Amino acid sequence: MIDLTFYKEYRQKLLALQYVDFITSWDMQTEAPKDSAPMQAEVQGVLAEMQYKLTTDPVWQAEVERLYKARRSLDAVTRHEIVELKKNRNVKKFSIYFNQIKNYNAMMILLLLFIWCISAIEWCES
Repeated sequence: MIDLTFYKEYRQKLLALQYVDFITSWDMQTEAPKDSAPMQAEVQGVLAEMQYKLTTDPVWQAEVERLYKARRSLDAVTRHEIVELKKNRNVKKFSIYFNQIKNYNAMMILLLLFIWCISAIEWCES
């Protein structure tokens, strides 16, 4: 039997970050207080940076690789997760791209403000 302890603990952290990101995104699009977009964008920038650090951690990458090699021994759900992680992971290009960005949080704030503005325009037009 393959030990999944590390994988499950690490995966729980990633899922928690995704959940918080979803909640803050949903809040921005529904009932966010007036003038709260800059703070929420900053929060989402911090969350994205945390998720990036977790997913590019060499220990996590090695774990995904180890489980991918043993995927035939995994249950169907875990096997699917590992195959998707392996398929969607292009860490070298991803790492190079983000290492070129001097101020990641500032970039995220601008991106999220842009998305928020587009959402607000679409909401007003409907």
